[in-house]
Amino acid sequence: MNAREKFKAVLNFEPGAPAPKVETSYWYQCVEGFIDQGLPVVSPLPATNTKNIVVRGGPVAIPKGNDDFYDKNVMSFFNMDPYFAKFPFDISPQQPKVIIRDEEASIVYKDSFGREVYEKKTDNTTNYVLKYPVETLVDFNKYKELYNTNYAERLPKNWAQLVEGWRNRDYPIRLGGNPFGCYGIVRVLMGDENAMIAMYEEPELIHAIERFYVELIKNYWSLFLKEVEMDCVMIWEDISYNAGAMISNAMFHEFFTPYYVELIDFFHQYGLNHIIVDSDGFVEGILPEFVNAGATGMYPFEIYAGNDLLRIREAFPKLQILGGINKRVLMTPQQNFAAIDQELEKVPVLLRQGGFIPHVDHSVPEGTTLENFTYYRNRLNEIIDRETRI
Repeated sequence: MNAREKFKAVLNFEPGAPAPKVETSYWYQCVEGFIDQGLPVVSPLPATNTKNIVVRGGPVAIPKGNDDFYDKNVMSFFNMDPYFAKFPFDISPQQPKVIIRDEEASIVYKDSFGREVYEKKTDNTTNYVLKYPVETLVDFNKYKELYNTNYAERLPKNWAQLVEGWRNRDYPIRLGGNPFGCYGIVRVLMGDENAMIAMYEEPELIHAIERFYVELIKNYWSLFLKEVEMDCVMIWEDISYNAGAMISNAMFHEFFTPYYVELIDFFHQYGLNHIIVDSDGFVEGILPEFVNAGATGMYPFEIYAGNDLLRIREAFPKLQILGGINKRVLMTPQQNFAAIDQELEKVPVLLRQGGFIPHVDHSVPEGTTLENFTYYRNRLNEIIDRETRI
């Protein structure tokens, strides 16, 4: 079975389906470190003026030369499968990128959403938004005018040729991811603090944002879905931190559940039934809201935040679980084999139950030694081979 066939079989809970051997991504400095420590180089890392980027575990849908930060070295050495590619889409108003300040260690720029963004060039830290484009309903009504609603103009060049090339692919494609999400798009436009205040002081603003983007997604993405068979949708929310969700379940139900139901119904019309939510942090408290709204799976299940995969599986036997291997056990400078073995004890149980793709619970971080990663990846590959055979 190729990577795409494995991916679909596992998400369908087919008995004995072999789980794909994948990692979602690596920080650029992590792969640099592996190479410095002796990882054979199949393809040199692309040159970049900032290392605050990730190297993907799956191919880009449209390769762009040096913009193609797709791992080939780790995957080749450990006999791994390509993970899902992110289908190219753009739900921004497509404002031109404007450099405001460019210094040796950082850069400030205005992005395609009109946000002023501060980015460090050398550290793999989250970019910091200095200013958001929307604060009030008046702002948003003006902001909508920036959009060109001729969505066909957003399609990639050589569209027909690309569609033909995707028909016989051997890797899965996901539609969605950052910045597509119900809470996700609100935080992109407003920031978390302003969004939470608006839920109390100006709830009509939140609903206006949701309604606008639901219609945009349905009209724009229907152009893709008519011609390309996607393998899953990923809804990017990042709604939790290590103590739980940033909003209450009641707030989620009021402001976002109706739009989840509408969007998922839209996806079902195109036969797209695997709906994966992307959130970091402790998600167990808010997970029922996503499931009740129609989501079928979640990613990446950060273990350090307190998520327990066996407890989650018991509560949701048919939930698709992607990730869930604590990255922190790989980050010690010394051998950490006993801790890695302990972390992997849950994997055979979950593989036998189906619907589980094991990998590190986010990007493999800088500071991971090649020695620890080698032990972890070889042991995980052995477990997958032993437990998932058709």
